[in-house]
Amino acid sequence: MRVLVLVLAFLFAPFLHGQAMVSVNPAKPKIGELTTLTLSQVVPFSVTWTFGDDTPAVVGGAITTHTFTRPGSFLVRAAYSLSAVSGVTATVQRAVFVGTTGPSAPFSISYLALRWEDGTVRRTVNQGDRNLVAFADLKYEGTGQFQAQWLVDGVAFRSFSRQLTFANRVTLNSGPQLSLPTNIPGEHLVTLQVFQPGLTFEVPVIRYFVSLGPDPEGPVLKSVMPKRVRAGEEVELQFVGPRLTQDMELHLGRDMAAVGPIRLIGPEQAVVKVFVAPTARPGTRILRSSREKGSPAGTARLEVLPVFKKH
Repeated sequence: MRVLVLVLAFLFAPFLHGQAMVSVNPAKPKIGELTTLTLSQVVPFSVTWTFGDDTPAVVGGAITTHTFTRPGSFLVRAAYSLSAVSGVTATVQRAVFVGTTGPSAPFSISYLALRWEDGTVRRTVNQGDRNLVAFADLKYEGTGQFQAQWLVDGVAFRSFSRQLTFANRVTLNSGPQLSLPTNIPGEHLVTLQVFQPGLTFEVPVIRYFVSLGPDPEGPVLKSVMPKRVRAGEEVELQFVGPRLTQDMELHLGRDMAAVGPIRLIGPEQAVVKVFVAPTARPGTRILRSSREKGSPAGTARLEVLPVFKKH
């Protein structure tokens, strides 16, 4: 009996599949708009939908919904079978044109900040360091091609171009596989020269100092109390370690900053009040210290807890 069903399904498949088609509602969807796709003129047992926009395929029935997240032309395919046992399938496809939502806004940059990985604007590295990467945080409106180049001491280091779509925020970097130059000791300036779009403000400058090696006379953070802090709170930290000074630089990581002066309270002991931003990422971080032009040193471990949520 199963063999007979398979034979009949094979013989009549062209007639059963004859005028199958895919309809789209709305006919010209916009970005972010829920779009209904319908396979008509057949009664399928199952349908595998692919949308042409690199999103995963969906297995379902004759009707499905999808939301396109970028503009363009996408080839939607419906691969369907008419029986659970026939194994005979057919495919219908249709191009769907997705447009932008409403009038396009001019492409512009409203905010641009440069930083190092830990959120600071100045850092010290050893000569020959191969992991020095700068970051640029952007806020933009509209859609367009962002074209810029990184400058080190006024000299072009790396040019790049990136398509930015929709009003949003994005973080770009100077290249995780291409370290900024650290062969020449001393202080160096890093900035971003933007070619497109035009800016109405001056791009900031961040600095790094190339040291000849670890500073044997610099301060070292060995431990810290309390061991845990919570994002969004202000707390006083007590450090223990050799050669601590009131003018030492603290390297606390991104989203954490000293909001008061450093005070020495005893041999190898210092306290400082810090604020942990609500955006601080939970987890354990290593705190370090240095002199103005020395290498950061320390092994003080501090755990950042998530923001406390009131129920």
